[in-house]
Formats: sequence, structure tokens, C-alpha cells
Amino acid sequence: MRQSVSAMATSHHWAILKEMKAPGDFPEVLWIYADAMPTNEPLANVPEATVANYYRDGLGCDTP
Repeated sequence: MRQSVSAMATSHHWAILKEMKAPGDFPEVLWIYADAMPTNEPLANVPEATVANYYRDGLGCDTP
């Protein structure tokens, strides 16, 4: 988990996300999640909307 949090903390500097920023909102959404990962703080001030609870829907990570 620490490695994931550390890796995602660098995502603000990833060239591919900077490239994707122009055509869409995916990088901004990913950065919201990445910034919240260290503390699992609520997203959008909704207590149950934490990274752990919402990453699948929010980032399109649906797994059957």
C-alpha cells in the first residue's frame, strides 16, 4: 500500500497525464484520488466517498 501511495504521489508529473489533460478530465480525477490516498480522506466532502470505497466507479476500474 505504501508503494502505491508513493507512486501515485508522483502522478502530477507523469507526461501521459499531462498529455491527456487537454482533451479530458481523467487526469484531474486521478489526481483527486492520488492526493486523497495517503489519508483515505473523503472525496467531495461526502464521508462515505473515500478512495477505498469509490475508486472502482470513479476511475472506471470495474471488475466482475
